[in-house]
Amino acid sequence: MKISAVIFFILLFGITFQFATAQDTLEYSLATPYNTVLTHLKYLQEDEYHPSIAAKVFDPQEVTPERAETLAIKLKQILDGQGIFIDLDEIPREQNYFDSVSNKSRYYVVKQYPELYLEKVGKRWYFSRTAVNKIPDWHKDVYPLGMDKLLEILPSFGTTKIMGLHTWQLFGILIIIIAAYVLHKLFTFLIEKLMIQLLLRSGYKKLADQVILPVARPVSFLVIFPMLILLVPVLQLPITMNKYLILILKGVWPIFAIVFFYRLVDIISLYLAKLADKTESTLDDQLVPLLRKVLKTFVVVVGTLFILDNLQFDITGLIAGISIGGLAFALAAQD
Repeated sequence: MKISAVIFFILLFGITFQFATAQDTLEYSLATPYNTVLTHLKYLQEDEYHPSIAAKVFDPQEVTPERAETLAIKLKQILDGQGIFIDLDEIPREQNYFDSVSNKSRYYVVKQYPELYLEKVGKRWYFSRTAVNKIPDWHKDVYPLGMDKLLEILPSFGTTKIMGLHTWQLFGILIIIIAAYVLHKLFTFLIEKLMIQLLLRSGYKKLADQVILPVARPVSFLVIFPMLILLVPVLQLPITMNKYLILILKGVWPIFAIVFFYRLVDIISLYLAKLADKTESTLDDQLVPLLRKVLKTFVVVVGTLFILDNLQFDITGLIAGISIGGLAFALAAQD
């Protein structure tokens, strides 16, 4: 029995030593910005998951190994959740790369996070102390309300792949669709039944039939779409799919806001028209239709700018053009 126990512990030690040696002999480099980013992304892939190696991208003088692993995983979850694709071919492979803007040995990884950059320390490139301090905050922004806990719970529903997606991802998609459908029905019911009943009792039957009913369903999506935008990152879908799905959701959501505020202008106009009828002057009767058209145009223009901004178009030039045009119109209409 003693000999068997000795043999068992020898075998156990050999397996443990072999595993540790295998971890240490994995090839990685931090010699250039390209190598550092590659090390981080490569060793957090499903088929080559070694977070202890991915954690090497953080300066060991600044971060403990345990915290470095957590930061490496969180950073990958942030990039995947936001659908941020990093093109490795665009990252410099120069050991002595120098950023001409900051005049430092520094490389900015993605434009969405200006504080996520690499710095050269000795002969190695590490993620900066600024990035280290910001990663937890970014992670909370992408996964608010403790939704990051779902990243640990959902994979327990199965990792078998079907049509390129894990079972837990398909299960998560099903849950989101059911939740969105239930919420849509609930909000539609509340708006159509409760608000319309209140308007009818107050004598605003025309307002209920012409304005509230057409806008009841779009209003529910004002709540549902932000919920979808928050939940999609939890699914950790393939990076390209995730990127375009989030873009579509962010681009479509303002459309429902445009419909809502467009109809809200009608409500305000009806109220102002009733006030105008009570006055003897005809000027306010003429101003109400004009105000209605101006407000509707404003809603459409601002809504379109929001859509373009959410689709990641540069709207700076458009805003400047609209501002100049608005100023010219105001000057021309002074009389």
